[in-house]
Amino acid sequence: MIYQHRAIICRRGKLQKRTELFEKTRLENFESAGPPLIGSFETITGQDAFSICWQYRQFKNIEEWAAQQEFVSTKKRNPPTGKTSNISEYVDEVDTYLIQLNSNCTPIRTD
Repeated sequence: MIYQHRAIICRRGKLQKRTELFEKTRLENFESAGPPLIGSFETITGQDAFSICWQYRQFKNIEEWAAQQEFVSTKKRNPPTGKTSNISEYVDEVDTYLIQLNSNCTPIRTD
């Protein structure tokens, strides 16, 4: 089991706009290409309040993850609305990490 841990960092005050735009223009691409989000968290206090969110996805193996990345990268060039998304105007940095589940651990439930 592989987990994708993705941190999306935005300038203060831009995260909400990025999230709304992601839901309208990109979420469907990700959801139709593989495992759904199993977790999504945002900062609401402290120095980084409303500027960082974390998203988690679970994959059976690295090949399943790579297939989703390939599918989504082709969809970025042809968004369903036919218009170019301006999500990148709100995002300063995206860090993606893949974590392999230890054989002694139980997978996270996806429901």
